[in-house]
Amino acid sequence: MNRAVRRVVWVGTMVLLGWSTARCGPPGTNSVPSTVDLKAKPAVGREKLVLPEPGKARLRPDRRVTYGGAVVKTVRSKNPLQMINPLAPARYGDGTENLAVDPVTGAARGVTLFSISFR
Repeated sequence: MNRAVRRVVWVGTMVLLGWSTARCGPPGTNSVPSTVDLKAKPAVGREKLVLPEPGKARLRPDRRVTYGGAVVKTVRSKNPLQMINPLAPARYGDGTENLAVDPVTGAARGVTLFSISFR
């Protein structure tokens, strides 16, 4: 690459970095509270820890465990390449079932790669 092309790539990268930094917005609400409630109840004392007996199973037999996420769906699929195909048929899903969503705003926060659910 010649010097002019490198300079254009460098300037473009810096502009993109500056733009993405400016789009981040104000910091979140993870700040220290300005007031402290002194009338709040103190924390409850430590509970006694109960360990399972060595000879017994750790999970109850009536408890159902289900595995989910994008990795599990890919492994179970007959055609795993359809997971990344934007023109895949509807039977492969719309892609939102493995999307992690912020419960307050409803905005997408990421993708659930692997999950375990107990019922």
